[in-house]
Amino acid sequence: GVPPSLREVVWSRVRTLGQDVFAVLGVASVLGLEFPEDILLETLDLPEETVRGALDAAVAAGILVDLRSVRRAMRFVHALVANAMYSEIGPSSRARMHERVVRALTKDDESLHPDVVLQLARHCALAGLPEEALQWSIAAGDHAFAHLAPTEAAYHYQVALDAAEALHRSDAQRADLLVRLGHAQFRAGDPQAQANLGQGAKLARRSGQRQTLIRAALVADLGVPRVGSFVQESEIVESALEVAGPADTATYARLLALLSKSLTYTPDVGRRVTLAHRALRMAEQSDDATLLAGVAPAVL
Repeated sequence: GVPPSLREVVWSRVRTLGQDVFAVLGVASVLGLEFPEDILLETLDLPEETVRGALDAAVAAGILVDLRSVRRAMRFVHALVANAMYSEIGPSSRARMHERVVRALTKDDESLHPDVVLQLARHCALAGLPEEALQWSIAAGDHAFAHLAPTEAAYHYQVALDAAEALHRSDAQRADLLVRLGHAQFRAGDPQAQANLGQGAKLARRSGQRQTLIRAALVADLGVPRVGSFVQESEIVESALEVAGPADTATYARLLALLSKSLTYTPDVGRRVTLAHRALRMAEQSDDATLLAGVAPAVL
């Protein structure tokens, strides 16, 4: 948070510019460090002329910076200023303002830019809108994960999972979210990944979500299993093998190879070798040239 003494300095300076400027900058801080003018105008109940006058006064006072972009936008000169203004707003008023931002961002039924999706995920969560927070947090997480930002993706998936639990969503949906979260955490090197994948696999098995269970098992194929996690990983893979059909050669062979690797530091050497060679035979008979490279480490 912002130190109280610094907050007082910011509030005092902004109040010298008038109550309209103070009100406009308070709502602007809800939008974030940087904000578009049109969304600010949609969020406020003040006349457009008053809002634009307040923004001009804030720019002249060095509190805001005009970004001179094609789409009119402003930025607070420092995050501390934005945070100080945001801290002045009460919790209920903040939630109401975040909800108004959500309505302004979704007013048009056109395809939304990823940056807007990210903003919607944040504003819906802070507005206390669990249904919409669930929708937009999943979308934001998927986008972050696809663009090689697993830590950010994990954050959004956690928010989505919290919303799903608050809404008492089905085991199937929570299993899917837990596997997404565990996958992102695995990529980010987060030690919580294994626990979330295990819980997701358990819920998927209980709710009959075959593909989700298989996804949970295949996450371990992305790297070297950690010492101490082999037992849990083997349990997940065993469960996935029970629901995976041998007709899907690529998936089945990968699962066999994974199970073999999970038995590396156990006394069950015979079973490990049998599973590895079975996976290798399936890969050799497959038309998928990449499958052999995927399962070969299990034999080594």
